[in-house]
Amino acid sequence: MNHVQSIATLAPDCDPGTYSINDNGILPCEECPANTYNPNTGAGSCLQCAETKISSPGSSSVDDCKDPCDVNTCQGHEVCTNCLSSDTCSVGAPDYSICTCPCTWGGPACDTPRCPKGQHSETGSTQCEDCPAGSYQDQCGQVECTPCPEGKTSYSGSESIDDCFTCTSRFGEGWVVLDVASTPNCYFVVKKKKTFSKAETHCGNKNAALVKIDNAEENAAIFGAVSMNKKNTWIGMHVDHSVDPPMTSTLDSPGEQAPYTNFPEGEPNNHNDRAENCVQMRKPSGLWNDQRCGKSLYSVCEIEID
Repeated sequence: MNHVQSIATLAPDCDPGTYSINDNGILPCEECPANTYNPNTGAGSCLQCAETKISSPGSSSVDDCKDPCDVNTCQGHEVCTNCLSSDTCSVGAPDYSICTCPCTWGGPACDTPRCPKGQHSETGSTQCEDCPAGSYQDQCGQVECTPCPEGKTSYSGSESIDDCFTCTSRFGEGWVVLDVASTPNCYFVVKKKKTFSKAETHCGNKNAALVKIDNAEENAAIFGAVSMNKKNTWIGMHVDHSVDPPMTSTLDSPGEQAPYTNFPEGEPNNHNDRAENCVQMRKPSGLWNDQRCGKSLYSVCEIEID
């Protein structure tokens, strides 16, 4: 008797966890999709897990169909992953659940810290610091902050562009921001001549202080704001001529040399020993000059934004 085997019986069967795409149990085979399983060889289809069960692709046993993880955990490929800092799961590709991390945590298990909104760091993860005044950050895990739009400033740690404000809206008519990167502060030019002492008091009544100039960029911006008035202007500096060389201090740090000054060569000189202990910004140049405190000049008030 002549026995002839069919081509089908010569082809290898599909393994458990797979099925025949031709529905005949032999090659070509594909993995059982998620939430199904197949324990047999040579199957033309996979079995569906119970309605309340889920499984990973390629499952080969009914035991691979598992209960969804409890609250605060998520179903990974074959095991439950604890979402350490999350309380929700979301559906992930292909059909199993993955962790949904809160803003301040990342990583597959939500166990990697991220800088919160309003902060930043070199890595976006550790040693986070508040965004500096004049900027904001509305996302977590960031390495830098976003400057406020032109003409606006903000307090440190701001979390939204909506936290940026104009000085006028916050402090009243006449207050402006200078739009220089080195200062987020608000300024007010007092266009009425006053002695240094009365100028100090006037600024204090506005919950402000005579302007303290910290760097050349700020000095240039202040000069730009007052130069149109063509008037010498008081700034919040004091000169001590009892020491050699004379010491220039800010009003909030008396007895300490200010980190920035803008005197021309030969100044401050206490001309004719007239007790020139206060400081003015000169109208033609923005350079500084020591002056008698009893002289009446324009002035600039400043509110520090921090």
